[in-house]
Amino acid sequence: MSLWSHHVKTAGGIILASMLLLACGQTDLESLRSGLEQKRSNSAPKASQHHPEAVFKAANFVSNGVDPFDPQRLVRALQDSQKHMGAQYAIENKRPRQFLEKYPLETFAFVGNMKREGKQVALVRVENAVHSVGLGAYLGMHSGKVVRISDEELHLRELVQDSLGQWAERTQILQLQGKIP
Repeated sequence: MSLWSHHVKTAGGIILASMLLLACGQTDLESLRSGLEQKRSNSAPKASQHHPEAVFKAANFVSNGVDPFDPQRLVRALQDSQKHMGAQYAIENKRPRQFLEKYPLETFAFVGNMKREGKQVALVRVENAVHSVGLGAYLGMHSGKVVRISDEELHLRELVQDSLGQWAERTQILQLQGKIP
């Protein structure tokens, strides 16, 4: 067998295989199209139910002489609130700082609680030392005052300044972390 006839047979085999694959693909495509057409013809379109529109009833607003949308009223309320918070910050700022206020609150771990002289105290760990704190004690760098001690949580009230320079209260809660090492 010559080299030429070998190439012709090989090329002929490739062409024959390609034609068979192409024919199979045509049949599958035609089968898919006919199946889709059959599904489309058998399925009926679904009509959505029409619901009548709800009737809007206007309510009468009795203002008692006060306009709730008066911008001056809102400004006065904000100013009164800021005066109160500013005065509270001034009082907090004048008191002597406690030892545990030099640490960021994130460095504290609430590790337990106990009663001392009939009063509930929390045990907090900071820098590998455990300290007891009672109601009214201060923790953290934002005047975090202990306002509640429970078996599972230690609640603090902090005074923080917002992006506009206004003072606001923020509640922080330390969860019980585990046993004392």
